[in-house]
Amino acid sequence: MVVLRGEVDMKKLISGLFVTMFTLGLLALASSVKPVRASPATITVTDDYPTIQLAINAASLGDTVRMKA
Repeated sequence: MVVLRGEVDMKKLISGLFVTMFTLGLLALASSVKPVRASPATITVTDDYPTIQLAINAASLGDTVRMKA
């Protein structure tokens, strides 16, 4: 096969476009990922929530629910 000056092999063009789009997609994904730091919270009943049940429902693993006297 004779390739004239200026002609581009279609397979090379398609694979080059695929690699470019894949790389751009990875960069977009990597830029949108944000690290999350979880730390336990202390929830105080009557200050943060009016009832014990609402405070328990809002609590996550590791949180402390305290009852204000």
